[in-house]
Amino acid sequence: VVFTAGLLLVTVVAGAIYPPLIERFSVEPNQLERETPYIKHNIAYTRTGFNLDKIAEQQLAAPAPLKSETLAANQATVENIRLLDWRLLNQTYSQLQGIRPYYRFNDIDIDRYQIDGKQQQVMLGVRELSLADMQGDVRTWLNEHLVYTHGYGAVVSPVTRVTAQGQPEFMVGDIPPRTQHPELKIAQPRIYFGEVTDTYAIVNTSTEEFDYPQGSEANATTVYEGEQGVELSFFNKLMFSLRYGTAKLFLADSIEPNSRILYNRNIMQRVQMIAPFFRYESDPYAVIADGRIFWIIDGYTESSYFPYSEPLAANGANYVRNSIKATIDAYSGKVDFYLVDDADPIAATINKIFPGLLKPVAEMPESLKSHLRYPESLLQLQADVLGTYHVQHPSLFYNQEDRWSVALEKFEEDVSPMSPYYTVMKLPGEAAATREEFVLVLPITPAGSVGNEKHNMIAWMAARSDGENYGQVALYHFPKDMVVQGPRQIDARIDQDTDISANLTLWSRTDGSSVVRGNLLVIPVGDTVLYVEPVYILAAGNDLPELKRVIVATKDSIAMRPTLSEAIAAILGRDPGDLPGGGTEAPDVDVSLQSLAEQLEGTLQASKRAQQSGDWAEYGKQQAYLEQLIVQLQQLLQTP
Repeated sequence: VVFTAGLLLVTVVAGAIYPPLIERFSVEPNQLERETPYIKHNIAYTRTGFNLDKIAEQQLAAPAPLKSETLAANQATVENIRLLDWRLLNQTYSQLQGIRPYYRFNDIDIDRYQIDGKQQQVMLGVRELSLADMQGDVRTWLNEHLVYTHGYGAVVSPVTRVTAQGQPEFMVGDIPPRTQHPELKIAQPRIYFGEVTDTYAIVNTSTEEFDYPQGSEANATTVYEGEQGVELSFFNKLMFSLRYGTAKLFLADSIEPNSRILYNRNIMQRVQMIAPFFRYESDPYAVIADGRIFWIIDGYTESSYFPYSEPLAANGANYVRNSIKATIDAYSGKVDFYLVDDADPIAATINKIFPGLLKPVAEMPESLKSHLRYPESLLQLQADVLGTYHVQHPSLFYNQEDRWSVALEKFEEDVSPMSPYYTVMKLPGEAAATREEFVLVLPITPAGSVGNEKHNMIAWMAARSDGENYGQVALYHFPKDMVVQGPRQIDARIDQDTDISANLTLWSRTDGSSVVRGNLLVIPVGDTVLYVEPVYILAAGNDLPELKRVIVATKDSIAMRPTLSEAIAAILGRDPGDLPGGGTEAPDVDVSLQSLAEQLEGTLQASKRAQQSGDWAEYGKQQAYLEQLIVQLQQLLQTP
């Protein structure tokens, strides 16, 4: 017993003392040497876990001065520079295209479409039905579940063009949706499944189903023609009444034997109910394809058990793959899951467990496949991890000598890391004949400390989304011996420019107006870098931000003008008409007339609807807008 007790005591004491002694006298004096094998494993497996090992790296030359020849060789890039800020556009869409208080644009998405043979970047918002925004006395059980069952249509605007009043042009707008572009035609605009939808709907009842407003006299009605939903037999009515805790569903005379109940209509809830083992992107985006509206949601596989890989602080995951794309038909609710990364072992295993759940991406209709996007949150995540794990030499990694961070930007008074942004451009090193493509861009700066931030841009990341290049990520390095200005430094130059600063201050003091500076975008154009920032004016008492100026900067110059083409021309010291293509966002007279005609027609219809419904405040607003459009038309017709 004494021997056993003594042995136990020695074991405990040795276990408590021996490891610290080894750490202090053996490991710490030779820490780098002892830990090098583990550091190598950590670097290699972390890079694999987050797909950083697949990133192609390229060294760039120092940015060259902007030349007309560069613009000519990259005309499609310049023509797709985004001037509309999604953070402000939602407000504008709600005011100009909301039509009724119960319609809501939950989010504004950025995408690209082939229009007239050219790839054009657009902003798109879906007009969903929001029961939460209906007046209290209208929110009866009958109205919520049998009458007001769906949203209607979408609004689409080019990212580069605005009206003379600084408001977005509408390539698709109004109810029913109007467009002059066959690629954007919506034959089935009804939205029964969406981001805002959170209640069940009962269709094919004897109660007329509201379709869209036509004025004060009557509303258009519709009958759901889809095959989805559960038929409400006597037994099913009883079961659903118990599920939703209401006898009204069981007792309603409007419900007939062929009536159907649509439930799980929130698209996020819908995919999670079907395949809860994937993690889903919280921001679905809408697509117009084959005359219908679809939702696309990115799905991820994750693990916390990938050997040696550094776990994320947020959820402990150390392996992430965007292997899944889910599509949802906004009318029928049909969900399809597609496998876009067949090298992912987790997705492959799930596919074996649930055969038929995941379709090969080759089976996805081309009309949807052409709208796949590299997820913003994934590139953001990869950039954050790459900030430390771009260093692959153990000693440099150990000393944390060369850490990076995502570039900072300022929006109003808030300074925060930039979000990745989509643009259309030709990547460096691509053949001259290569077409511009839809890419996701994120500028990179050195990592500083609080009060000692480093704002010069040392690299930028680009994730490709088009065709066979989908999923490829590239990292472009600027020379280490050159200082390339980052977004915060350009912001500082704008603030310090006496002419620009004076104008911004003047506008902000006029009649209580406020100046809102939009996204500052870093746009690589050929061998140079353009910085573009839109400037909005928000008049006192007016909820409509209006684009009034565009600021363009290069490494040497900065200019603020009413249009992008004028600002670029000022940088070059040229007339806008002398630039390749005659400018960017300024369309020719025929295109402008077409756009004005669309807006005049839409405004006239909105004015008539307001008059018919007795909404005289809305009627007055539409009449004022109509007068503005007539003035624009007169000015355009006088243009030589």
